[in-house]
Amino acid sequence: MAFRIHWEQQGILLERTGAETFEIYQEIIADLTQDARYDAIRYVLCDIRNAACGDEATFYEINEILATFMSRLFSERSFAIANVVSDLASAVSSKHYATLATHPFAIFTNMAEARNWVQTYLEKS
Repeated sequence: MAFRIHWEQQGILLERTGAETFEIYQEIIADLTQDARYDAIRYVLCDIRNAACGDEATFYEINEILATFMSRLFSERSFAIANVVSDLASAVSSKHYATLATHPFAIFTNMAEARNWVQTYLEKS
């Protein structure tokens, strides 16, 4: 499987380990929305440090669709997304997503910083 979902008290840790494809995102979204815990999600920590990078055009296409869909998916609640990246391609893709997102979004290079940002977000909202 190209991803793992770890349910946490107010959100999820999503570890992506394979190639970024539309089909993978469809599976992730189906897994999230079919789980009763979905209604309590306030954040998504997205660890993409081990994800395989596709070509740049694919990243941009996926990000445009994903930003629109994620905004709709979580439109009835306040939520934030933190991406944890390890390479330039993932950082560029994440920055593109950030320009499209209607929800708080940040990019980090380590999980501790991402968790601190999420905690601050939760305390403020």
